[in-house]
Amino acid sequence: MDNVTRFRLQLAGLALLILVWLGSTVGTVVYACTPGNAGAVLLAGFFALVGWGMFQEALKGIDHSLARHPLPRR
Repeated sequence: MDNVTRFRLQLAGLALLILVWLGSTVGTVVYACTPGNAGAVLLAGFFALVGWGMFQEALKGIDHSLARHPLPRR
């Protein structure tokens, strides 16, 4: 696999991670807004924090990959 394809796949994976992260956070916030589910606000905060951690780890992984497999200069 060439380096450009690897980088594009990593960006696609990062985009999917962001979609899942935002979807879970928004879904739990909407659930918490319904009557009787106030405790779900803590769950929404947990999903937001976990998603932020996964996002940071994904960026570190992409940075590490780019250090090992640099993109060609044009």
